[in-house]
Amino acid sequence: MTVTRKASLVSSALIVTFALACGLLGTALLFLSAAPYELVLRIARVATGSQNPLSRAQYSVLFGRILPAGLFYAALAAASLLFRRRLIRETAGALGSVRACLFENQQALLQAWRKETSWHLLCLALIMAVGIVLRFVYLGEPPRNDESFTYVTFAGRSLVHVLSLYSTPNNHILHSVLEWISCRVFGVSLWAMRLPALLAGVALIPLMYATARRFAGRDAGVIAAGLISVSGPFILYSVNARGYTLQAVLLVIMLYVAAELVDGAPRIYWAWFSVAAVAGFWTSPTMLYSYLIAAVWLLWAGGRRLLGPLLIWGAIGALAVIFLYMPVLVVSGPDAVLRNQWVRPLSGEEFRAQALQFPADLYRFLHGADFVAIKILIVAGAIVGPFLRSPARRYRAPLFAVLLLVLLIVPLAQRIVPFPRVLLPIFTVYYLSAAFGLSRLADSAPARHQLWLAVAFVAAVGAMAFHLTRSGYIELYREFPESRAVADYLASQLGRCDRLIFSVSAGAEVAWQLRHIRVPYFDYTNDASVEGRVFVAAQDMPVLPPRGNGLLDPSVLTLAGTLREAGLNTAEYLPSRLVYKNGRGEVFELTSRHSTSNCQAP
Repeated sequence: MTVTRKASLVSSALIVTFALACGLLGTALLFLSAAPYELVLRIARVATGSQNPLSRAQYSVLFGRILPAGLFYAALAAASLLFRRRLIRETAGALGSVRACLFENQQALLQAWRKETSWHLLCLALIMAVGIVLRFVYLGEPPRNDESFTYVTFAGRSLVHVLSLYSTPNNHILHSVLEWISCRVFGVSLWAMRLPALLAGVALIPLMYATARRFAGRDAGVIAAGLISVSGPFILYSVNARGYTLQAVLLVIMLYVAAELVDGAPRIYWAWFSVAAVAGFWTSPTMLYSYLIAAVWLLWAGGRRLLGPLLIWGAIGALAVIFLYMPVLVVSGPDAVLRNQWVRPLSGEEFRAQALQFPADLYRFLHGADFVAIKILIVAGAIVGPFLRSPARRYRAPLFAVLLLVLLIVPLAQRIVPFPRVLLPIFTVYYLSAAFGLSRLADSAPARHQLWLAVAFVAAVGAMAFHLTRSGYIELYREFPESRAVADYLASQLGRCDRLIFSVSAGAEVAWQLRHIRVPYFDYTNDASVEGRVFVAAQDMPVLPPRGNGLLDPSVLTLAGTLREAGLNTAEYLPSRLVYKNGRGEVFELTSRHSTSNCQAP
């Protein structure tokens, strides 16, 4: 059977399978839109494994979203079947192009590898080793709030919860799916929870090398790999179960593909560009920053000839993103994604105040673990790089200028000052730009000094790695290291009738620790009688943070605020007692004034 015939059969199977899946899903949703509540509840119990997954109030809200979703999937199925011949032809051509491109890239990589000098390969290997070791050194850091919340609320539950719940933007869906798989395969452990972020963080080092080399030569590749391997924020989020390093990987891939498209690559590269963008958006809508950087650079460097394909593939990508987010739009609603409290515009005064504070916060985030000399070199390389003659200048669009443009325009347009961590993926552009500038400065040195410059750079990478381990940068982001001690105490005290309340500042980490050590517990609810005691797991915060951005009322970090948010009527309980304290970790106990329970602790 010829390759073309095989590609046609595979593409035909893919299109028909997709159409049937959309048709079945659309039919199921249309059926549910007309089904009674009791039937929908039974189906939801089977899908989620929960006994109470859907109240009548929630069903009444969902009812108005199910019908449009069913029509959307049905329309996709009909369109796929109606245009199946063209889709099959295009898909078959794309599959053939993928095979040819992979073979060409493989041959080019092998040829470049064979031509490289031993010292160049040794430098790259040492840089990879340093980056991997650093990430494994910090893999056992105590769980942090956001990653713990992601597991407890999303990844630790059913796949249906992962794909459809969006109570906060904390659910980086694609990363949560990978985390769900990892924890099902390897168990509930820190390293399993962090494995997807870790693999992305490690993969980022060779990808930075390949992309920088594609833009500005092999020396730029080594420098970019070295900078990213010892970068404090990228190490931090390689051992933090969030989707930022995954988005960084996808952006670097998009930039590599964009350079190929500017140089006249085959049409299949547009599909790769779009797939990487869709995967990034499915991780988090904050991929907007990364997409704009890649798209603006692509148009600036490639000119108007690339505008048409970019619009077409952008529309296809947008449709794919809607398809992937449809479960969220149905279950959690469009407002959860588009108008949640984290993306609401700030008042003018608050925006100005946060914008003025942003540069200092960003500087500490990016360079808090670096030598002063290294900070100066990186900043100088990024700034002067676009003005130096280098292979990267054959593209008329300087990457660093595009980065600054997007950083200026998007927050102003949204009237939102983003958290520095949200921007982590686009700072790969910052390191790439610095690598372009520094490599050009290195190229200007006499040829007899090139080897010594390479040795000096690898030594500097080692020194930066050592300094990072002594700087306390990673430890500074430990939010509640006492969470395990608090969980161990609760494990020794909780009885079958006791209930547990988590404070905002301690809850996610302690809940994760309890699941990790397999301790069952029951959350306190104010609509059920409590026969036993009520424990409150909290974190002592002597200095409350400012309200800031309207996202958090500081009073919820106090005991009184925690009890108020839980709906507990303190008049029905004896005064709370502090029964355990370890560092900032605290456990309070409340006993009902009318309790006659004989429940015993385990």
